[in-house]
Amino acid sequence: MRKLAWRLALAAVLALTWSAELEAADTGAVQSTEDKQTAQPIESAVIAAPSVAKPTSPAPSMDDLGRMLGYTVLVACLAFLSYYFIKHGLPIYRARNSEEKKLHVLEMKTLGNRQFLLVVGYEDQRLLLGVTPGKIDYLCPLDVPHSVSPDFGAMLAKATKQEGQA
Repeated sequence: MRKLAWRLALAAVLALTWSAELEAADTGAVQSTEDKQTAQPIESAVIAAPSVAKPTSPAPSMDDLGRMLGYTVLVACLAFLSYYFIKHGLPIYRARNSEEKKLHVLEMKTLGNRQFLLVVGYEDQRLLLGVTPGKIDYLCPLDVPHSVSPDFGAMLAKATKQEGQA
């Protein structure tokens, strides 16, 4: 998926530079036709001294640099958005899918050598699973504590009554 995002970004950069090259070629063609119209007749060109050659491409102006910077920022934003949507999906589908999921991995403990313990939650149940490269074993259910142990004072009173009777 990451390769796809980079390919899209590269295609966008190539498309922008290709259109800029075509635009430069079109303006060069217009300049060359203007030069032909202002050219001197052949007889006077032979007699006249050679003229200084004009640069074919002028130095980029601040407007051109700003436009190039804008395109670069646009391509970077498009690349980031395509990477984000490929990695995380569209937010509309993400919200819909998270409501439907009932199975969650709550905790994982690695034992080494590709073996680990999982605490898995399904609706209101919690299960302990053992995972090895060859199989997955159901170990036991994990329930909430049944009841809180009795008060220490009550246990002490019960123990003293039993000692007094003995």
